[in-house]
Amino acid sequence: MSHKPPGLKCCPNCGMGFADMLFFSCVDKEGPGGCWVWNGTLSQLGYGRFFDFAGRHTYAHRYSWQLVHGAIPGDRCIDHLCRNRRCVNPDHLDLVTSAENSRRSKGFNRREFCPRGHRLADPNLYYSKYRGPFCRACTRERAARYYRERQARKLSA
Repeated sequence: MSHKPPGLKCCPNCGMGFADMLFFSCVDKEGPGGCWVWNGTLSQLGYGRFFDFAGRHTYAHRYSWQLVHGAIPGDRCIDHLCRNRRCVNPDHLDLVTSAENSRRSKGFNRREFCPRGHRLADPNLYYSKYRGPFCRACTRERAARYYRERQARKLSA
C-alpha cells in the first residue's frame, strides 16, 4: 500500500503523481550537508510551503515526510535534525512531540528560566504551536491577576 497523498498519476508505469513531480521540481537535492533545499514558496517563518492537488497548502517538510513514512499523527510534529527550515530530506526529519521539538531547538536550549525566574522544565513548560514555549507558573499568575482585576471592575460598576 502506498502512503503517497492522493493525486493524478503521470503515467501508468510511474508511481509518482503530478503533485509529487511538482513537489520535486522545487527541491535541490545538492544542498549543503546533504540537505534537500526547498526552492519554492516560503512561509513567514522560513519553512517551505506547497500547494498539493487535494486543494490544501501544506509545509514542504511535512509533505516530504508523508511521501516516505505516511500520515503524521495529530499529536506529533516534524523536527528538522539539521536545523535547516528549508530542508525536505526525509533522512533529516524526525517525528516528535511538540515539547520534544521545543527542547531540541537551539533558541530554547539557551533558556533555563523564564524572565520571572521560574524553571523551564517539564512540569512547568507549556508549548504553544504558534507562539513557542511558555512558563505555566507565569500563565497561571497572569490569569489569576486578570480574574481579580475583572472581579474588582464588576464590583465597582
